[in-house]
Amino acid sequence: MVPLAVFTAIHIPLWGVGATLQIGAWSVVVTADYLWRRTLVAPIIMHLLNDTVGFVILPAMG
Repeated sequence: MVPLAVFTAIHIPLWGVGATLQIGAWSVVVTADYLWRRTLVAPIIMHLLNDTVGFVILPAMG
């Protein structure tokens, strides 16, 4: 849990508290998936899809 908290906290200066809470919540989901499956394949795909939506699709929609 400490790495998850540190990972979430380092996002505060760049994204602010509100977005960081969302990042933290999503990190819990991704971490739980990793702990359940014990493979990084699904979390990597989840991260790729999340970034594609947030950084490519939504900005392209205006």
